[in-house]
Amino acid sequence: MGIFKLKLVGDISIFNKKRAKLLKEQISAEEEVLFCLKGTGDAEALIALSSRILIMKFHAFGEYNSASFLYRDIINIQTEKSFMCSKLTIHTPEADNIKNTTLVGMLSPTPSALAYNRFSFPNTGLQIYLPYIEKIRTLVQESKKHSEDSSQKRDDSEATKVNIADQIETLSNLRQSGALTEEEYAQAKKKILET
Repeated sequence: MGIFKLKLVGDISIFNKKRAKLLKEQISAEEEVLFCLKGTGDAEALIALSSRILIMKFHAFGEYNSASFLYRDIINIQTEKSFMCSKLTIHTPEADNIKNTTLVGMLSPTPSALAYNRFSFPNTGLQIYLPYIEKIRTLVQESKKHSEDSSQKRDDSEATKVNIADQIETLSNLRQSGALTEEEYAQAKKKILET
């Protein structure tokens, strides 16, 4: 008699067809699925996509709630271990704002629905999950670095534009005061714009 082994990590195919369909509806065609984690009792899913984390909690009668977190918005990822299960909590500036969830078919949010930024998983799979949690932390760091680099480039570009505008304004003032001829002004302006 073989030992039954529950598949906790993989792609969307680790979920049953109904849940896999619900998950696919939450993912755009442009997004790449990096990996999926199955939560405690098969009632939760964490999907790492190319630019965000998607957490879904499944309830009775096809009801579910979902929350999405862009890597660049994540402040911290906290893990805690309790007697029966472990929890991964995603902290963002809006982490306490329930408006970020999509409640589908639920008459009133349950306590688990309110913890939309938390993913619970069995302690028996802790060693399996840890490398994936570290990968999420790496994705957050890379996203923040990319955002900072993009922001710095944007700031540098805007500073250059302001500097060019200031230089041209100075040239214009010199031309108007008679310190530069029209030809000198045109040459100087061309030189500034070419650099």
